[in-house]
Amino acid sequence: MTWKKRPSREDREEWKTKSKEQMQEAFDRINQITQQYIENPENITELLEFGSKFYTYSLRNNMLIFKQNPYASYVQSYQAWKEMGYSVLSGVHGLKILVPVKATTLKLEDGSYVMLQDATKEQKQAFDKGELQGTSRIHFKIGTVFDISQTNYPKDKYPELYAVGYPSEMHFGIYQGLKDYCKSIGYNVTETNLQSIALRGDCNYMRREIRVNNILEDTQKLSTLSHELGHALCTDGLSEDSTAKKELIADAVSIMIQSNFGVEITDSRKRHLKSHYDTLKKEMESQLGREMSPEEMGGQLNEILSDTFGVYKEHIEDINKCVELYVPQERLREYEQDKQHREDYNKIRKMDIDRSPEINKFKEIELELEA
Repeated sequence: MTWKKRPSREDREEWKTKSKEQMQEAFDRINQITQQYIENPENITELLEFGSKFYTYSLRNNMLIFKQNPYASYVQSYQAWKEMGYSVLSGVHGLKILVPVKATTLKLEDGSYVMLQDATKEQKQAFDKGELQGTSRIHFKIGTVFDISQTNYPKDKYPELYAVGYPSEMHFGIYQGLKDYCKSIGYNVTETNLQSIALRGDCNYMRREIRVNNILEDTQKLSTLSHELGHALCTDGLSEDSTAKKELIADAVSIMIQSNFGVEITDSRKRHLKSHYDTLKKEMESQLGREMSPEEMGGQLNEILSDTFGVYKEHIEDINKCVELYVPQERLREYEQDKQHREDYNKIRKMDIDRSPEINKFKEIELELEA
């Protein structure tokens, strides 16, 4: 049997110092991202689009993952990939995230404190018997996750882990699924003539009704309904917040819903989000009677984004279940596999054409003409 050598005091101190440095680096990254969004609020959309894929992770971890790899698609720990039967590629660097850890501190008889993990055998036994008081709290340590692109997970099986986008021909089915979900939370969706080509839809909270302009095409209907659903989801849970704040969060939630189904976020939607942000900022500064500092605005923005991620996380799995009744995941996987096969076929055809003597002859003629 091989015994692991207990780390020396120097080793433990070195590890603690390195851990603190990594933690500080992580929080510096988060603050840097927050300040960037304060300076350019229209870019908040990129974090919302990214976060729609990683809703099981906290806002801060979404920021960290996005900062390190904005193209990440599906991340897990080294052990999680191993348990699935796959391995992380050699030489790749993982993405650092914050991992919550429950720590217990013991209060000793002389009034001093010691971490439970560092306590003696006798002190641990005294704690178990209730003879020593202990206080538990959550703190964070640095963990590492790896994107699917950093593993040997087969590319043709990617759709089994995450949706790589819904084609436009499936947008009608997604729209029907969203209508069902709206009904499940007490909102009736109607398609009606709104007597306007500019107004796409609206949400009446009092009548609990969402109207969608009947002149819209399937993709436009999906975009509109997801937008109005975002407002519906934020009406009750955020009742104590100001109208400007609710509008901003509702707009942000709707962007995450649209991104979940691969609907492109237009520039007008980004401007709309920025407009709500600017309105809220002016409202808060008016109440304070002065301009808000970057730190104050950063705190408000993080609170808003945390609420946004919270609302999205609460509802998205049930939304997906409603959509899957109309667009089963198996159908989506088949579409993606067919798409990959078509792309592979076109590459092979292009190679065959490029090698064709006739094509080479035409290329020689083109070169002579250019000369």
